[in-house]
Amino acid sequence: MEWSDLRVFLAIAREGTLGGAARKLHQSQPTMGRRLRALERALDQTLFQRTDEGFVLTDEGSAVLSHVERIEEEALAFQRRLAGQDKHFDGMLRIASSDWFGEHLLAPVLAEFAAAQPASWSNCSPAPGTTACRVARRTWRSASGRSQSQTWSRVA
Repeated sequence: MEWSDLRVFLAIAREGTLGGAARKLHQSQPTMGRRLRALERALDQTLFQRTDEGFVLTDEGSAVLSHVERIEEEALAFQRRLAGQDKHFDGMLRIASSDWFGEHLLAPVLAEFAAAQPASWSNCSPAPGTTACRVARRTWRSASGRSQSQTWSRVA
């Protein structure tokens, strides 16, 4: 069994037809059918019911799908890692905003960013005492799990 055969299986499962899967993978429809039959023979299982509307996963196919999706996630993570796309922001994020914008729009975005980028810290400039900065500071601190002294520093 090869990864390329598992990709064929995923494409058919997601697209529901050989033609749709073939377009997605830039292969011919007969090639997709041959590869699927070869995979089913290798596993000694029927993975799809062939219907007039397309391909429907069998119980065995559904079980295989969950495993193959995890394999795909790992393969994509590996590719991202090699390409350097898994890097996280590590450093200072300097923020300047009005009170309203910081309180109502920026705070939720900062919470998401702080949770996703725990090695980062932020700095509110030029007015760290404004409402926007206080809300942003609280949001950042709670999302990142840091203490007040670890979260914020004032730039002179």
